[in-house]
Amino acid sequence: APESEQVMAMNVMEIEQQLRQECANLAYRLAQSLRSQGVNAGIRTIHAASKKRFGKSQDDMNLRELEQKKEWLFQCLERGRIF
Repeated sequence: APESEQVMAMNVMEIEQQLRQECANLAYRLAQSLRSQGVNAGIRTIHAASKKRFGKSQDDMNLRELEQKKEWLFQCLERGRIF
């Protein structure tokens, strides 16, 4: 049924939107964490590193790629650096 496909697509879009928001929050926390260590890295630096690592901007990422970016940001936070 086309209706259930529409619902699925909506759900995916909502989940992607949520992941983008989570990534944005993590990037902000990472920037704060780096600054507190005396590293001059803002949100732009983190987005640039992400683009280099994943080969695309967050806006162009699909669900799976957003999951990977979120995981990467978590690991950056845990390590206290961009890798």
